[in-house]
Amino acid sequence: MSAGKTQTAASPRTEGVAALLRTALCSTALAAALIPAALAQETPAPAQADEEVVVTADKRSEKARDVPSSISVVTAGTMRDRGLASIVDLTNVVAGLSVSSRGATGYNQIILRGVTSGGSQTSPTVAIYVDDVPFGTSSPSGSSTLQPDLDPADIARVEVLRGPQGTLYGASTLGGLIKYVTAAPDSEEFSARVNGGYRNVDGQGGGDGRIAVNAPIVKDKVGLRISGFYRYDPGFIDVPARGLTDTNSGHASGGRASLGIRLTDKVDLRLNAFTQKSHVNATGSVDLNPDTLVPIYGDLKNGRKTGDFFDNNYTLYSGTLTWDLGPVNLVSATGYGRIRSDLLLDITPAYGFITQLYSGGLLPAGNIFGPQNFKSSKFTQEIRFDSNSSGPFTWRLGGFYTKEDIDIVTSVLGYNPTTGALFPSLFGPLSTAVSAASYKEYAVFGDVRYAITDDLELSAGLRWAKNEQASTTSAVGLLISGSAPTTPVVTGGTSEESVVTYSASLKWSFSDDAMAYARVARGYRPGGPLNLTPSQLAASVPTSYDSDSVTNYEIGLKGLWLDGKLSAEAALFYIDWESIQLPTLIAGFNVLSNGGGAVSKGVELNLVYSPDEHWRFGFRGSYTDAYLTENAVVAGYAKDDRLPAVPQWDLGGDVEYTANLGGDLSGTLGASFKYNSDRATGQSQNALNPLRILPSFTTFDLYARLDWDAYSLSAYVRNVGDARGYYNGSTLRALAGQAVPYTAIPVQPQTFGITLSADF
Repeated sequence: MSAGKTQTAASPRTEGVAALLRTALCSTALAAALIPAALAQETPAPAQADEEVVVTADKRSEKARDVPSSISVVTAGTMRDRGLASIVDLTNVVAGLSVSSRGATGYNQIILRGVTSGGSQTSPTVAIYVDDVPFGTSSPSGSSTLQPDLDPADIARVEVLRGPQGTLYGASTLGGLIKYVTAAPDSEEFSARVNGGYRNVDGQGGGDGRIAVNAPIVKDKVGLRISGFYRYDPGFIDVPARGLTDTNSGHASGGRASLGIRLTDKVDLRLNAFTQKSHVNATGSVDLNPDTLVPIYGDLKNGRKTGDFFDNNYTLYSGTLTWDLGPVNLVSATGYGRIRSDLLLDITPAYGFITQLYSGGLLPAGNIFGPQNFKSSKFTQEIRFDSNSSGPFTWRLGGFYTKEDIDIVTSVLGYNPTTGALFPSLFGPLSTAVSAASYKEYAVFGDVRYAITDDLELSAGLRWAKNEQASTTSAVGLLISGSAPTTPVVTGGTSEESVVTYSASLKWSFSDDAMAYARVARGYRPGGPLNLTPSQLAASVPTSYDSDSVTNYEIGLKGLWLDGKLSAEAALFYIDWESIQLPTLIAGFNVLSNGGGAVSKGVELNLVYSPDEHWRFGFRGSYTDAYLTENAVVAGYAKDDRLPAVPQWDLGGDVEYTANLGGDLSGTLGASFKYNSDRATGQSQNALNPLRILPSFTTFDLYARLDWDAYSLSAYVRNVGDARGYYNGSTLRALAGQAVPYTAIPVQPQTFGITLSADF
């Protein structure tokens, strides 16, 4: 238990520990009952360094070590055994993946290779795909921190593609791509998997249950896979002033159905439907002294004045048709996704000056909070033709279309916690803004591969994309006009833009099991319209801003050595980021524009060594030096400022031992560590959110697993030493000049849990 925490005999934390002991005893008894019946079965072999991992990173099924780019793969087994259930959790096992988190599921800015502009970033630099379709928004009217965060209920693996992926995957892939690959239905055999788990975070208990059933409907023709899950996430943040504990607890639930149909011997159709709901009761943040970064209210505590919350609702429908036409394969991928997000944030510190300015009775003492309602829908259609040839020359040609619609309502409201009344009554809401935006994109793309020799292969790709956008905002309130307006201020704008991206690589297979490559690739993020007033238009302010883009130069090495016992991957990269989308003053108006440049350069390394069937050693690491190359004073940045929330050093490793314990029973013990060097937050030229450096942190994990017959029992302890570290943070100083707390998102404290799984 963390220092500074107290509890009573009947507290949720005490009940959580008791529940953990009960669950552990029940699970142990169940294991003891099942083991004897399974001793005659064959023991499953542990993973080896030369295990072939097949990925679809290049929209082809091929071995990960044959793809000429930097890729990490996290399997469903790894996530299950180590209790990983979110994108934040994935940062523990993927080097170079970092987050700028808001402390709630689904509210993270995802960062790969250091490509981020922090709080001023309006749209993502890392895209999300689920199988063959994009999920999330590309429109700059969306949000860089509202990105899908999927539970691994029926995920086969997660592929993390580093570096720009603009040629194959299109917009908003400046830093890379995260691709969830779901389990496919099987039309041949019935199967089912059930697992349940318990976890305890800093004394509070939680757990999860997941089930997946696969049934052949028509033998060898039609298969159906259905899955569902429920997860309760324990909280660990207290609010002493309000007598609240573990306020950031939450829950998530959802399900998926996947139907696989073999229409003919050459035509396959896969239909998917997926939904997930999540609720987090409060932000998982702490309040620190802005100068010393020491907790103000105690360990893992904050001073929120009102109850905040985060709600997410994801829905995704998709269909993929594959048709073998002989010389070519036709692939059609259709998707329709919806995201609804509702949140409430306590923003009293940021707007505390209002109560000072109107302390003469117009504005009673109270709190300021900001509700937001976000809705998006996205339709996508991709059709591509892949050559079906075993010769030295292969090609692909495709087209892509997407239509996004976004609706956002954002308010700043006063609240009197004593009376429950909104204030000031004289003016109504301090501000309310209703926004609507649409985004259309058309694209054509293609690539070729040519085997110059048996050992040398050249690849090149090109994509042309055009987007059309429109947006309007209607805003009213004291903060909008400085008075009590009766007519809302309506602004709007449109934009249109064409973008070309490309990629090229040269791969040299200098042995049967190893290759070296060189790659250059370009990615982009769409520009968009500026919502302008008539006076701004009269001042000749630009009506839109352009896309920003990155060019990535990379060399790498992948392969197996020492008779397949050692797997090694290494990459050096240099990214040139141009025309970054940042706030800028033009004709006296603060608008989003293209200004400044940045560089991100570094090295990535991944090693796995398995000397025999028992031992496995792994090391992964990245060094990322990401910084501004030009001044961007209005945005708060100066030349050479580090890009925010990016650790320069991200190191991790693990050791695992697997042994046969007799008959069919096998056991695995493992330990891992994660080191993040310091991170920059804020900006050096921003008086409201000044530059600060968050210290480095190191966490250690332990895990164990028993396997017998169709059963598996896993136990894990994450952050064994209960280390404190912070992903990101910010300070807002009120206009009157008083300091307010530095709000930081902590690393999850010590967590331990167990999971029991059964396959049928």
